[in-house]
Order: sequence, then structure tokens, then C-alpha cells
Amino acid sequence: MNKDVLVLDAAYMPLGVISPRRAVVLALMDLAEIVVEGEGECRSPSISVPWPEVVRLNWMVKVPDRARIPVNKRNVLARDGGRCAYRRSNPDECEGKASSVDHVRPRSRGGRHRWDNVVASCSPCNSRKDDALLTEIGWESANDPYVPRGALWFALAHTPLPSWEPYLAAA
Repeated sequence: MNKDVLVLDAAYMPLGVISPRRAVVLALMDLAEIVVEGEGECRSPSISVPWPEVVRLNWMVKVPDRARIPVNKRNVLARDGGRCAYRRSNPDECEGKASSVDHVRPRSRGGRHRWDNVVASCSPCNSRKDDALLTEIGWESANDPYVPRGALWFALAHTPLPSWEPYLAAA
């Protein structure tokens, strides 16, 4: 069973990613059609539905130009490529794998939980930084935090399947 299912609108434009269970329910309720079938099937005593990889809704969905992407750990790690965003006092940046998120300007000092203030960091860097400002400890950010934009940004937070490529490339 796949972990994610790509959802398309009626014009085959990508909208997002949902669980296979939700996709099967949409198909059973005739709200969507399965465009690409995966391996295996969902069975009940009376019916059998193939596990979907791509579904298309039976109606058009207007997606706002600036869809709000939530600031959460999964999305921040995806935006920053899963790498620690800090440079320590030496010129080399930390090569640690990010496992947490950190506020560049700590919340205890008036920093907000927003895209332009949150970066991915490894646990050692997050602990060492504590609630200090980067200038106070002689560090800098390897990449400036930014607000992710674009209709296909949702795909960064998921592992795209090969069957998604024609639909993601068209958008």
C-alpha cells in the first residue's frame, strides 16, 4: 500500500496529497475516479477497489494564488532539505541532519512562529543556541528562512511516486 495519493482536479491539475484510505472513500462515493492504480487492493465482502496512486476529482477546485502553507516541523524540514541551517563560529556550516525546528529570533525575545523566523536544525545546534540570537554566539544562518511559494510546493513534503511525474510536470 502506498503512503500518499496525488489528488487532481477535473482538469488534471495537482491539488495536493491525501491518504489512500481517503482516496478509496472518494472513489466509492463517486466523488473521484482512480486515474493510476497501485499494487494491491482494498477489499470488503462485497467489493474490491484497487489501491490508488493518483485520483481525479469530478469537479473543479479553485486554488487561491497564495495558498497558506502551514508552518510545522514536516514542512520546515522539507523546505530546508532536512539539513541543519546553522553555521557555527568556524566557516563551515553544520552538516548535521535536522531533527527539529528552531526560531532564529527566539520566541522568548519576541520572535514569532512564522516562515521567515523558523529554520531546520540538528539537536546539538538547537541545544547550543538555546535562546540566544545568532549574533550573540557568532553563528549565522546557512540559508535565510523564506516563505515557500508555488502551487506544487506540497510535493516537497511527500515522496513523489513515478506515476505522479506526468501530472506534476504538466503543472
